[in-house]
Amino acid sequence: MPLTLTAPRVRVPAAPPAKRVLDLVGAVVLLAVLGLPLGAITALLYATQGGRPFVRDPAAGLAGRPFRTWRLRTADTGRLGATLDRCALDGLPQLLNVLRGEMSLVGPRPQARTDHPERLFVRPE
Repeated sequence: MPLTLTAPRVRVPAAPPAKRVLDLVGAVVLLAVLGLPLGAITALLYATQGGRPFVRDPAAGLAGRPFRTWRLRTADTGRLGATLDRCALDGLPQLLNVLRGEMSLVGPRPQARTDHPERLFVRPE
């Protein structure tokens, strides 16, 4: 008799509506407050790089569903990029992912791959 391996069906818990509302309100407020500084940083990156200031990185979302995160392109930009990395400002465009429902303000950080499958039961932060 051949041995057949099947993956167990995983039930993804539904996100509470209050958390989604909190994510939406928080992302809109943060984008409103940080919109002008984010625009200035984007303009500086565009001027120093002469190209696209954004990059889309692959990540695993809820239940392992792949999506792309928005980030500022800080590699090879000298002191400006190092400062943005040090202050963690390169991840501000990920608020767009929160608005789209691919990420949450609270939860694990998104990763391209994970060796811990239990992380995939929570929407990335």
